[in-house]
Amino acid sequence: MRYSYFLQIISTVAKNVSYNELIEASCVFACLIAIRTDGPDAQKCVENCCSLWKEFKQSSEYLLILQIMELFQTKNLEELKKALKSLKIIKQNDESDEMIKNEINNAQNEISPDPK
Repeated sequence: MRYSYFLQIISTVAKNVSYNELIEASCVFACLIAIRTDGPDAQKCVENCCSLWKEFKQSSEYLLILQIMELFQTKNLEELKKALKSLKIIKQNDESDEMIKNEINNAQNEISPDPK
């Protein structure tokens, strides 16, 4: 599991309310990594995050993660880009546009590799 580090953060600090932003960001990062690397099995990571931090299921980020997972699986890249930009962790990151472009390009290459 490439996202296990984030799950460790969640389980370690989940009881401390003052770290809610860190916990939520860790849940989001773990889920994004799982979506990118595990495909349909990413749901297991989402469930892990929900079991480690009960508040995740009530957050707006949770709904976006579910949407992103579906959009990635259906290869709807335009809507995927919009959903990614809606995440709080992306909005707070000055380099997010470049990061999203790179991930969209990577996803496009996986979906339809460039013939050489």
